[in-house]
Amino acid sequence: LFGLSQTLVGGLLGSLAVLGTASPAGSATPRPATAAISVRATGLQVGWSEAGFLAAGVIGLLTLMRRHRLQRLSAGSVVDVPTDDSEQWERRLRSLAPEPIVDRLGVVWRAASCAAAQGSGELLGALTAPDGAVTVLFRTDTLPMPPTSPSGVLSAPDRWVYPGTWRPEPSADAARGPAPLVNVGRCGRDALHLTPSMCHRLVVDGPEAERDRIVESLRFAVEVCETLVAPPPGPDRQRTSAPAWVLSASESDWVLNPLDLVIVPIGLERHDIAAVRALLAAGAGEAGAPDVLPSVASDSLEPELLLHLSAPTNPDTRVEPLPPVLPVWSFMVRLLGPVDVLAFDGRVVAFERSKAVELLCWLVLHRRAATREAARTALWEADVRDTTFANVVSEARRALSRHLAVGTGDDWLGKPRGEHLPLHIEVVSDADLVRAHTARATWFRSNDTSLARVVPELRSALDLVRGAPFIGSGYGWADAEASTSNLTLLAVGTALDLGEAELALGNVDGAFAATSVGLAVLPGHEELVALRLRTHASCRDSAGARHEWQMYLRSLVDDPWQSEPSPWLKELARDLLSDPVTA
Repeated sequence: LFGLSQTLVGGLLGSLAVLGTASPAGSATPRPATAAISVRATGLQVGWSEAGFLAAGVIGLLTLMRRHRLQRLSAGSVVDVPTDDSEQWERRLRSLAPEPIVDRLGVVWRAASCAAAQGSGELLGALTAPDGAVTVLFRTDTLPMPPTSPSGVLSAPDRWVYPGTWRPEPSADAARGPAPLVNVGRCGRDALHLTPSMCHRLVVDGPEAERDRIVESLRFAVEVCETLVAPPPGPDRQRTSAPAWVLSASESDWVLNPLDLVIVPIGLERHDIAAVRALLAAGAGEAGAPDVLPSVASDSLEPELLLHLSAPTNPDTRVEPLPPVLPVWSFMVRLLGPVDVLAFDGRVVAFERSKAVELLCWLVLHRRAATREAARTALWEADVRDTTFANVVSEARRALSRHLAVGTGDDWLGKPRGEHLPLHIEVVSDADLVRAHTARATWFRSNDTSLARVVPELRSALDLVRGAPFIGSGYGWADAEASTSNLTLLAVGTALDLGEAELALGNVDGAFAATSVGLAVLPGHEELVALRLRTHASCRDSAGARHEWQMYLRSLVDDPWQSEPSPWLKELARDLLSDPVTA
């Protein structure tokens, strides 16, 4: 992970002979320099607003980096809150990523790759249309005849056209993921993509300033693509012997030959690329280990939600401090799994607007700094009308009140006091309750030598974990501000604590059950895998331990980066397994 991220974010582009800037082969003299093209005036280059495929690649890579980072963090670690600039960039990129067409391009590309391989065809790129049609371009100059097109696909000598209505055969490989393609620019309403190997042979010929901007943008796009779907650039990178393609500027547009395609190439500002690199660097960075566990850290839980009863002040009367008191709640906003709002009577609250639920999710995580402006910025990418925001706030308030009346003169979601949006003390999140239970477990552990009262608290905490945080919600702000990462670590840490306690009590089934919950939230977390290996070893189940290890190694093979387990985990497996460990 860190080697790959350093390749990406370190700007080591000198060895990437990605794009040439020389004149096309065969021209007698270099192209004469013409007047600089005004990008804003002529629109001859695509900026971030239309580079949705690259934005999707960046978000995909960021997600992959974060998952690898979380898998190797110890329980009790916390992820730093991103800078405002990084958070804004992530939200912007998420708003640009065209997910459906990105997924469809991946499906079509895999199907075309399988079909072309039967005829030794080499795929070079693709065009994606707004209606879902995908045109796959392939090389035919070395073939006696083009490969046979799949059923339902329109064929031409050098391309296949997959209509928007085309679907893969039910028996086809169901693998998902992005296609190994680089978004080069627009061709009319279509988006043009080339393979990284073709980009390495692409010659850009035009006015120096615009040429350099295009080259730098495409280099970055190639880096993102190669890091996301393939090993890092190096001597083993797949090469192509196809003739070089030339992207040349005319007085009014850019033309890609030999296809004779008029395109609007991607051209990003250098400072924007630097900002996105910083975002990716933060996603791959190390987390800090706090001096105290998050469950008892002063800022991890609102003071009014975790109360300690005061001890008598009489110095002659020595009474041990009492354990933390669980918060009294009427509504629980559930974040650890599918998002909803649960009332104390066990019924799920019905909302007419999904944004009202999202607002409550945001509010329980920002109780101290919940302002109207901050909420609007998080929940809407674009400016939203005052009336729209007011209606969402009113719907959240009404839905809670319809379910359960609040005391006279009070509101579950108070009327705004200036910019502040006050949330009632009895509206809490499941994460608040998890932290409260784990804080009580910590207190009992430090004041009692037995685990008899620790385990019930940790079980109650883990019972609140129903899956990965915000699963299925698509809340971009939660990822951008590291809420998803920190809630994931909270769930994994709770599972790990309970698993360790169960194992200490000799409850093997309880240890396996706890770690299963944690691995469902974050597959491949190394400390959870290690605990399961130790649990197998505790009952002398060498076959079970070996099976556990093989399943973990298989998950690494399925990983896009095929990462290796940490040295300490390999050493543990060597100690616990009778056979040598081979990855």
